[in-house]
Amino acid sequence: MEYSRPKSLIHCRFFQNDGSPVIIFTHGMFLDSRTFEIQMEYFKHQYSVLVWDLPGHGKSIKLKTDDLFQIAADGLLELMGDRWIEKAVLVGQSLGGLIGQYFAYHYPHRVTALVSIGGNALDQMFEWKKGIAFSLYALLIRLFPIKLFGKIFAKGNAIHPHTRDYLVNNFTRMTKTQMLTIVKGFSNGIRMGIPEAPRQPHLITHGDREPSFVIHMIKKWHEGSSNSEYVLIPDAGHIANQDNPEEFNQVVMDFIKDL
Repeated sequence: MEYSRPKSLIHCRFFQNDGSPVIIFTHGMFLDSRTFEIQMEYFKHQYSVLVWDLPGHGKSIKLKTDDLFQIAADGLLELMGDRWIEKAVLVGQSLGGLIGQYFAYHYPHRVTALVSIGGNALDQMFEWKKGIAFSLYALLIRLFPIKLFGKIFAKGNAIHPHTRDYLVNNFTRMTKTQMLTIVKGFSNGIRMGIPEAPRQPHLITHGDREPSFVIHMIKKWHEGSSNSEYVLIPDAGHIANQDNPEEFNQVVMDFIKDL
């Protein structure tokens, strides 16, 4: 059965299978829960599945501060309480994976395992390349019309036309002010980090078309972790779950079955 919360400050959809484990999908920066449409359809027949729009994104409340990570964690805790979800596997793309780690560190008893798509370790030191990336995002947002920035973002983060079309379409739903607040919240969350890595099992994935410096950071993260699995998603960019959903879905399914 599908549940929605149209009057809530945090928008979500919940597909419940009584007695089955719960998977919660969290999207990346500037996206919304529609990025996991294929995953919803694939997993909801065997698992309970919750997808949601992060604060400042999609149909959720607009951000008024740059404390994105804590507001998102509070929102997720509310959603889980509202739907009587005691524990869940958290699957997050980029920003969504970072927020998953933040949530798992602060609320470890609510998280069974983590899956990161094109993310990085939140407990590691903020790297200068990431700082440059955030500064570049802010500059491009200020300089270019939103649709043009969306095309630039889409070309750099996805390789397949259907994924790029989704990204461009999604950008037209946002304002520059809101995007700049999100970028600052993302940057602050990375700088704040967490004191240590979450202890739950962690599946680390990324597309094979990620930039080389991103791949280097992700591999370094896995090599320094004692509780992670690493899987490369072929024929995929930063948003690997949309670029190659068949491969991604099978990898996640195998990981969850082995828990």
